[in-house]
Amino acid sequence: MRFERLVIEADENTFSLDFHPRLTVISGVGRLEREGLISELVGSLTSSRAGVHAEIMADAGNRFAIFRPHGARARVIDIDASADVSDRFADETGAIDLLSLAGLDERSAKRTLRLTSTDLTTITHHDQIIRRLAALDAPTLWDLAEQVQAAQAQLDEAAADSGSSPEDAAVAARIEEQHQRFEHAQGRAEKFRKLSFVAGAIAALVAVPAALLINQAAAMGFIVVAAVVTAISFLQHRRMVVARRAETTALAAAGADSYLGFHLQRVNGLLDSEHARRHLVEAGIKHESSMATW
Repeated sequence: MRFERLVIEADENTFSLDFHPRLTVISGVGRLEREGLISELVGSLTSSRAGVHAEIMADAGNRFAIFRPHGARARVIDIDASADVSDRFADETGAIDLLSLAGLDERSAKRTLRLTSTDLTTITHHDQIIRRLAALDAPTLWDLAEQVQAAQAQLDEAAADSGSSPEDAAVAARIEEQHQRFEHAQGRAEKFRKLSFVAGAIAALVAVPAALLINQAAAMGFIVVAAVVTAISFLQHRRMVVARRAETTALAAAGADSYLGFHLQRVNGLLDSEHARRHLVEAGIKHESSMATW
């Protein structure tokens, strides 16, 4: 089979990608965007990725549309016959998982269908890699391999619990970074707000006796102090509002105009809680560290 079209939903924004019948080249994207697009392509064929829809063509020439709406049952439509053929692809639970029909899961599908730069290096430098591995201490190597497997299992579990995929861990880390910036701005705003209230109250109280006992110029000095601290409090509150908006769009400075911004927004919507996001981030960091050591 081959893809003809991919449509991804994130809140009210939609991203669509049409594929050429023979070869599609996508340029100008970074690692996060590439990983995200691969996850969506493979996810459209599984039962775990809501909000992604695909149009595919089977080897026999039949064209199907796969719809996976949020909060509703997935469906498969025979485009040429304009008929709902979901029952042909559903398992005993009613889930539509085209990969399982081919004897694959999400991880094995990515290994089978995707060719990375690492794969090319392994193929072209096969003998060199074997010699390097042979020179290493075998018990240490196997111990590191077991650590990688354990970290991968934890990452898979965290991704499954959060309703996302292991590749979303890097994106979740970006979202968590923005969330921490917001919390920092919120803490500073709250601190200055309390100080401004205290300073403003003291300045206002002192201004009245100063006007009566000294002169109006002295009273104006206290009024100016109250105005300054109030302005500082307003600026800090404004920064907090800006940080909140930035967190909502999840670092998507360009909004849905860039695929990275869209993907950040998409993953942020999949992670239904702060705990799920942080759990996924921690598992991703541990897996990345174990892979680097390996």
